[in-house]
Amino acid sequence: MIKINSNYKVCVLVATYNGELWIDKQIESILNQKHVDSQIFINDDFSNDCTIEKCIKLQKQNSDINIIQQPSRRGSASQNFFWSLRNVDLNNFDFIAFADQDDEWFDEKLKIAIDSLIKKKCDAYSGNVFAI
Repeated sequence: MIKINSNYKVCVLVATYNGELWIDKQIESILNQKHVDSQIFINDDFSNDCTIEKCIKLQKQNSDINIIQQPSRRGSASQNFFWSLRNVDLNNFDFIAFADQDDEWFDEKLKIAIDSLIKKKCDAYSGNVFAI
């Protein structure tokens, strides 16, 4: 049983496609999450901008970032996430989170979501979105 206020192990699946303008801030906001231990798995859908180059640079700077590569273009974020779910070993994680490349998270987003899941005994959680 997972207890509220423990240090959760979270697998964060990130779907990218031509997201070079946003990816740095998104990854930084995931790495800055409080009260969780996150591993990031970035699955790029064959971007034709510098997204993958930026991801490789970030991966070299942080061992919690992993780049996974699907064999062919999926064409949508949902298909990118489905492929990631099937190809990332999720056994060592307490929770899974999904992140689009242009998201930027508040620093306790994952902890608040997890606490809510545990308290309300839910299987899934979706947070509010603030458009900037």
